Amino acid sequence: MASAPPRPQPTAQHARQGQQELAGELVLPVLAVALAVYYFISVRPLPWIARAHGVVVGSSVAVLVAVLAGRLALQARRGQLTWSTARLAQRLGLDRLDRWLLVAWMLGVTALLPYAGFTLAVVVFLLACLWTLGVRRPRELVLIPVLTALAGYLFFVALLHVKLPHGPAERWLGRLLGL
Repeated sequence: MASAPPRPQPTAQHARQGQQELAGELVLPVLAVALAVYYFISVRPLPWIARAHGVVVGSSVAVLVAVLAGRLALQARRGQLTWSTARLAQRLGLDRLDRWLLVAWMLGVTALLPYAGFTLAVVVFLLACLWTLGVRRPRELVLIPVLTALAGYLFFVALLHVKLPHGPAERWLGRLLGL
C-alpha cells in the first residue's frame, strides 16, 4: 500500500498564494470566548434572569466559535491555512515599539485604576499615550488628558452615578462640586 505524498510546508509564498493565516482567523474567536467566560463568571451572583441571559449569550458564542473551528479545520485539512503570523503582525503594527508601549500603558492603567481612581488614571493614561504618539506641546499634554478625564467624571460619576473607582481626584471633585 502506497503512502500519501507529504504535504508541503506553508511558507510566506504560500500565504501570498491565497492561504489564510490561522492566527488572523483566531483573534476574534479567542476574544469572544474570553468575553463569554468573563460574562459567565460575572453574572453568577446576580438574579436568575441575568444568569439565564448569560447562558444564552455564552452558549451562542460557543456555538458560533464551534462552527468557525469546524470551518478552520476543513480549511487546514485542504491546505488553505498557514501558521504564519507575519501578515497579522504587520497589519497590527506589532513590529513598532510605540504600539507595544500603548499596550503597556493600557495594562499599567488597569493596575493603577483601583488605587488612583478613574479620573487620575485617565489623566496618566492619556498623557502617556499622547507622549508615545509624539505630542510634545505642554498645552496639549495637559489640557487633553485633564479635560477628557473631567468630562468623564462629570458624565459618568456626577450625571449617571456610575460606580467607578474613587481616588484622590474623585474625592476632591466631589467636595468641589458638592457630590
